[in-house]
Amino acid sequence: MLRPAGAGIHTVSTGKAAQERISGRLYGTASAEATAAAWQASLTALPAAKVIILGIPSDCGAGLVRGASFGPQALRLGLLNAAPDLVGPAAGAAVLDVGDVAVIPHLLTDDMLNEAQISRCRAALYGAADVALPVAPLSIAERVLDR
Repeated sequence: MLRPAGAGIHTVSTGKAAQERISGRLYGTASAEATAAAWQASLTALPAAKVIILGIPSDCGAGLVRGASFGPQALRLGLLNAAPDLVGPAAGAAVLDVGDVAVIPHLLTDDMLNEAQISRCRAALYGAADVALPVAPLSIAERVLDR
């Protein structure tokens, strides 16, 4: 349900390079594969973390102007520019960025979707329609926080 920080929105072309640059800066890596591995390794610090950052990229309710889903990415970039040692591996366990919920940005909660929509969204997000996982940003965030 989660992806490395800055990679919560599935992008194919537009915005992908920016996502990878920010994630690479946060984890000190040069490739998407290395970022994923560094992110997984960072999660071992979760029990000792004092502050947890969880990005929930969502454009739901944005009206005519889209882009709110890139808010978590922009906040991380601001943190990296202002205090590079505050987040990421350099911070140790004090501030742990657990990443972003993997989202389809225009959704809100699973309660607002029918079974066919949920099935198609599960196939898009998780590669299989038969997994019992939420698909909307707030539903995913609730499940992550519960766990």
